[in-house]
Amino acid sequence: MTRVGIKGISKNTDCITCKRRTYEFLSRDKTSLSTILCGRGSVQILHPNSTKLDLAKLAERLKMVGGVTYNSFLLRLKLEKYELAVFPDGRSIISGTNDPSIAKGLYAKYIGM
Repeated sequence: MTRVGIKGISKNTDCITCKRRTYEFLSRDKTSLSTILCGRGSVQILHPNSTKLDLAKLAERLKMVGGVTYNSFLLRLKLEKYELAVFPDGRSIISGTNDPSIAKGLYAKYIGM
């Protein structure tokens, strides 16, 4: 990695943004975003549309799938190996995995995209 200083700011020549001024994150289509929560065995998923979820309706739909508890701030779905904490803005924390693809699959299956 080569760094070139310009006005006191280091640039990474391997970086697509520094090198070509391409702002990939800002220009991409809205898709779900995931973040591995270090040391937690969990992945956070952000709904692509930051939609308002009706947790009561979601709880009714999921009650046959696993243990469901909810209030106006959070819905918790306990499955055999995983636990999903779902917030009204569509954000979710999937516990029991560090793999974003597994977390996204669970999110798509139980919450929907």
